[in-house]
Amino acid sequence: MPVSEEKIELVRGFNRFYTRRIGLLREGLLDTPFSLTQARVLFEIAHRPGTRSSNLASELSLDPAYLSRLLASFERRKLVTRSQSKDDRRVIHLRLTARGRNTFARLDALSRAQSGEMLAGLKDGDRQRLTSSMA
Repeated sequence: MPVSEEKIELVRGFNRFYTRRIGLLREGLLDTPFSLTQARVLFEIAHRPGTRSSNLASELSLDPAYLSRLLASFERRKLVTRSQSKDDRRVIHLRLTARGRNTFARLDALSRAQSGEMLAGLKDGDRQRLTSSMA
C-alpha cells in the first residue's frame, strides 16, 4: 500500500526536529567527545558484556572495518578490551573496562537527564500522549 507524500514529509520533518532537539548535529553528543555512533557502541557493550564484534557490526549496520577502527580508538583510551574466543580465534569478544563503565555511566546519566528535561517541559496531557505514541 503506497504511503502519501504528506505522511512521508511528516516523518521527515519530525526526524529533522528531533535530531536538532537532542543535539545530534553538534560535534559531540551531550557535550562530550563522543559521537552518537560511539555512544551507541558503548551502550551495546555495556548491556551485553562479551558481545562479539561481528554481531555488533551486523546489528548496528556498521561497516566492520569502521567498527574495528572505533574499537581500536576505545582500546587506546582504555575504554574497551577485545579478547579472542577460546573456541574460535576469529571471534572477538568485547567488554568495557572500569574506565569504560564509568564513561558509559556518565553518558547514560546525561542522556537520561536530557530526556527528563524534555519531558518535564511538556504539559501532563502532552507528555502522556507522547509516551503512549512511543509505546
